[in-house]
Amino acid sequence: VLDRFHLNKVLPDFYFQNIRTYVENGGALLEVSGPTYGTEESLYNTSLGSIFPTSPNGQVIVGSFKPVVTALGKIHPVTQTLARSPVWGAWLQFVPVTLIQGDVLMTATNGSPLLILNHVGKGRIAQLASDQIWLWARNYDGGGPTEELLRRIVHWLMKEPELEEDALDARADGQTLTVRRRQLKAEGEAVTLTRPDGSQETVKLSTGEDGWLSAKLTAKDQGIYEFSSGKHRRMVSYGDTNSPELRDLIASAEPMAGIVKLSKGASLRLEDTQQPEIRLLNADRSYGGRGWLGLRQNNSTVVTGTDQHPVLPPWVGLLLAFTAILGGWWMEGRRVQR
Repeated sequence: VLDRFHLNKVLPDFYFQNIRTYVENGGALLEVSGPTYGTEESLYNTSLGSIFPTSPNGQVIVGSFKPVVTALGKIHPVTQTLARSPVWGAWLQFVPVTLIQGDVLMTATNGSPLLILNHVGKGRIAQLASDQIWLWARNYDGGGPTEELLRRIVHWLMKEPELEEDALDARADGQTLTVRRRQLKAEGEAVTLTRPDGSQETVKLSTGEDGWLSAKLTAKDQGIYEFSSGKHRRMVSYGDTNSPELRDLIASAEPMAGIVKLSKGASLRLEDTQQPEIRLLNADRSYGGRGWLGLRQNNSTVVTGTDQHPVLPPWVGLLLAFTAILGGWWMEGRRVQR
């Protein structure tokens, strides 16, 4: 957390190099630009500048303006639902920036980028080119969705699946399967359907509203249908979900109570006793109690047959014995010569 940070040469640059490496390797960074971002003391002038989605132009604009959601922002998962709200309250200051790379979801006066999201290596960065969002929390000029906007930005940075730009969604309504994929820009990955029998096909999606492509299919065979697109996978099931093995999944001793009683046994729950004691019993009595289970010891065996097999064939045994005799005679002869 760099609160109202300005470049004062106290922190060595390798600190910022470590933050940049962290983001590039899968981490996340949220930068809220205050007045110093447009000066020589800006974070842009550190090693972090190479991953920022914008560059400052050296100005700070002071004056009332109302944030505006862009066309992309109206279908982007971070701001899509927020764009349906009434007009938001005004902010009083922003830092004009020049877009380098990324998605602009909100703008300030004259279309200057205000909220920018970008992918950096394996990680992500978000930049808010104003530090005035607190005015919404104070309900200034009617306020705005402070908590919701920040929550969705942070969850996007943390790679929340529902906020992915290429999110995949699949649902089943009876025999009808509906698959949707979010597509904000040009062509993306195709959607592959894997049926219960293992066969695959490419699903053609039709352009829909709100940045989603969709298609409807009819399920023929009962089982699991898997939709995949790039790194995303969704599965839906069609068929009897009330089969005998799935009707009652709560552990209970009732179904076996009759057999247990006739055999003088007992039922124990592992949550009550982690390791029940096993006892060998000679008498015909109860074969279970609190924390123990019994096994009847009959002390009787039945031999059904025997079979013998030599360890080695006879000729191998003779060869080994002959070798041992020769070896002993040779060793004895050497001892006598000495």
